[in-house]
Amino acid sequence: MMSLMLLVLFLQFEEMTLEELLKVDIYALKIPVQVKNIPAEVVVIEREEIEKLKFRDLPSLIAFLAGFYLVDDRTFKEISLRGIASGMRNYTRTVKVLLNGFPIDFKHDGCNFIGEEFIPIETIERIEIVKGPSSSIYGKDALLGVINIITKKELKGFKAEYSPFYRDLRAFYNTYNYEYSFSFSERREKDLSLYKTSPIYERFENKKVSDKLNRNYCFYRGVNSRFMNFDIKSYILAQKIKKALLFTDYSILEENSLLSLVNSKFFIGVSRKLKNLAINTNFLYSLGFNLNDEKIEIGVPTFYKQRNFSFNTYEGNFEISSNFDHLFMLLGYDYSFEFHDLIDVYTVERETGNKILDRRFLPSPQGDTLIKNFGVYSSLLIKLFKEKIYSNISFRIDENSLTKTQRSYRLGFSYLPLSNLYLKFDYGKSFRAPTVSFLFSRPINEIEDIVPNPNLKGEDSKIFESSLGYLKGNTYLTLSFYYTKMDNKIEFVPKGVNFEPKNLLEATGFGYEIKIKTKIFGFDLLTSFYSSFIKFKGDTLCLPSFPQYMSFSYIAKKLKFIEILVLFRYISKVRSSLSNERINLLPYFIPHHYVFDVNFVFFNKINLMINNLFDYRYGYPGYRGVDIPGKGREISIRVQFP
Repeated sequence: MMSLMLLVLFLQFEEMTLEELLKVDIYALKIPVQVKNIPAEVVVIEREEIEKLKFRDLPSLIAFLAGFYLVDDRTFKEISLRGIASGMRNYTRTVKVLLNGFPIDFKHDGCNFIGEEFIPIETIERIEIVKGPSSSIYGKDALLGVINIITKKELKGFKAEYSPFYRDLRAFYNTYNYEYSFSFSERREKDLSLYKTSPIYERFENKKVSDKLNRNYCFYRGVNSRFMNFDIKSYILAQKIKKALLFTDYSILEENSLLSLVNSKFFIGVSRKLKNLAINTNFLYSLGFNLNDEKIEIGVPTFYKQRNFSFNTYEGNFEISSNFDHLFMLLGYDYSFEFHDLIDVYTVERETGNKILDRRFLPSPQGDTLIKNFGVYSSLLIKLFKEKIYSNISFRIDENSLTKTQRSYRLGFSYLPLSNLYLKFDYGKSFRAPTVSFLFSRPINEIEDIVPNPNLKGEDSKIFESSLGYLKGNTYLTLSFYYTKMDNKIEFVPKGVNFEPKNLLEATGFGYEIKIKTKIFGFDLLTSFYSSFIKFKGDTLCLPSFPQYMSFSYIAKKLKFIEILVLFRYISKVRSSLSNERINLLPYFIPHHYVFDVNFVFFNKINLMINNLFDYRYGYPGYRGVDIPGKGREISIRVQFP
């Protein structure tokens, strides 16, 4: 569910009339319809707004939107949505992330790596975000929504950034037919320690470590061509990731612990458009593995741990659609074959370098495992009453070799009673499949680690959404409401001295979002407020690891040679994770916090950024007794050529 206002809140339209805005098309739901009419809640962030806000990476930008929450544990930046956190070792898994239409997830655990290890944010033309149940089109893992990132077609440049904490180099060259980008990022921090609410804080109170291992590379190449009336596109994405493990459940304040991964994708798509008919087919190959320099320290002087795993996956789909004046129909079929070389954990002796294979847990399979999925889906869009009413129905059936049959659907309705008033309603069901890392895991630590559960089921969500939008002059206002019911939510329960993932919990609740944007005396102003209360059945507190209230604002002013931007965010207190509550023996909360950021842009080339201006000390919820410290004041300079 969406209104035009929900889009307008996040865009800068000084050079775009309302008539032009109403003609903007989006494709995240595979429906070729203008943004004002799509019967789903969609947020679109255009290039102008991306350039204005000056965020370093994609998660920081998305977290500024109402309903999203960012947790940065110094390993990855995780994005969660509308009251439901992704959970332990689940980085940005409640939404499906696409790059020009193809998924970028790391198949071993389903995580999406979209921080500094992703393509340069400068190469992004537009971001389309579908909130709500999206499995009826995209299948598993589109539990709470879809994020589709569209790259620029005309761009060339080089950007460098330096601060005591970062070193970034980004190069990009895009024409209409060819796209190339490369990014390198390195991060350094000193005197890091656990946040004060951590249940194990006293054990590590005097320990401070440095973050000195984060070093990431990303290469992206795209080719768009045409042959005999067929449109052909191919993309290559390669990520080489090296991350410190300071505040994860793997390793706690061990500055030599290193996560080392490769995630690569090769995509090719062919499409043909006829008069009222379109045919589209795509193929995606994914390869991922961990590197030999990975090292997981567990606080033992004589040895450390090392993992070994890999995957090869083959995915494809075929779609046929017809588009008439008042009717659009889509029918599709997709498949995936995932070949996983399941994880092995080794104990490595420091002196000799000898590797000893740790024990395996039965009845989990050993060696290679094949996971198959086949899906059939359809979508129907009907335009009624001189196109004042749009209705969309989509339905999907998945057959998975592990989770068996899954059915998902979505019903949407949009109504435009006036030219400046919009109403949207939306209801649907989605699911998230369990990952190989939980089904067939191998513990790293002897105690307080995750043991496998091959009997896990998929998580289901049912969501109802409604939205109202109103436009008058330079002021844009939206109000959104949603109700969520989630079944089979995976949580970790004690099993001996370890934890086992189980489908135990049912969660229900509601939330609302209010946003307003206006322009006064040449100042651009935006503010948004979000509230959510989703709780477990039989519990009186909101869900763990997600704030109940959030507010975001900015004020911007552009002068002749300088542009000034001030951003503010407020995060209410956050309930701790369930694993930390078990260690603490009682529920507790991470305190609320607020942060101011200031950006100065000189001559559209030099950007001086001061993040957390007042050096406010805050924290994020973590796992295994750890809560994560937020970042203090950071000053950096970014220069772009040309």
